[in-house]
Amino acid sequence: MKCYKLVTQVLQAYGGFQYTLGEWTPMLGGAETLCNSGWYHVYDHPLLAVLLNPLHRNLARPKLFECTYDGRLRTRDDQGMKRGVRRLRLDKELPLPVITPCQCTRVAIYCAQPIQSCKSWAEWAKSWLRGKDRTSSSAM
Repeated sequence: MKCYKLVTQVLQAYGGFQYTLGEWTPMLGGAETLCNSGWYHVYDHPLLAVLLNPLHRNLARPKLFECTYDGRLRTRDDQGMKRGVRRLRLDKELPLPVITPCQCTRVAIYCAQPIQSCKSWAEWAKSWLRGKDRTSSSAM
């Protein structure tokens, strides 16, 4: 099954784990919780990998790879934010997508809308999403 992975310029991941292009990683145990050494962390879409990089790893100059994970083995899903897989292979490097500030703002608005209860914020967000007023003064 396809997935996407960000690594350093020398193909390393968290803890210095070294990947080799085209080679399967060792099988991991797949512990109950996702954030431990029992999973390889991947993303279901390249844009998601880039968008969440500042939150998850904050790699300064990441490389993005399309990968294959062993779909016969169970995976762990973090509510769509990332996926944990037990075995992984880096298949090919992809160009790193560029996310514009407007795209970041749009994602942030969509994330905040379900929990935001301030009427003036909701009005601003609706206007911003429609492209009517994107000035910094209206955002303030």
